[in-house]
Amino acid sequence: MENLKEKCIDLARSLPDWFTDVAIENMKIDFELNEIISEGDLDGFLVYNSDNGTIKIIWTAVKKEAQRGGIGTRLINKLIAKAKELGVKEIIVETLSPNQEYVPYNLTRAFYEKNGFKVKKIIPPEKEGWDEMVLYGLEL
Repeated sequence: MENLKEKCIDLARSLPDWFTDVAIENMKIDFELNEIISEGDLDGFLVYNSDNGTIKIIWTAVKKEAQRGGIGTRLINKLIAKAKELGVKEIIVETLSPNQEYVPYNLTRAFYEKNGFKVKKIIPPEKEGWDEMVLYGLEL
């Protein structure tokens, strides 16, 4: 498992348009406390947790050269299958709001929407210097 966590961190570091140094440090903690689903020889990963019967996606990453090849969708489908098996009714994810124009996250939002996630609400910044976020939900 340690090797998987290290590979996930390395993959995230290879995607600086999506993951800052602070995000990488947070991942190290989150990997200890949440479940990881991976694809292939770590072409991608998805980290999630649950709270009160809802699954929340914490981190998702796919190698730059493997993006748009179905890996992210396979990861989502693995999570959906696990959620249904457990009787979970919804999967949620937060990402950068569409009001925060940044091209990599246009792709991220399009990915979630393509996979059936719907906008639930826009979340104002929690602290000064933080970004506005969007909460997506996928009802199962």
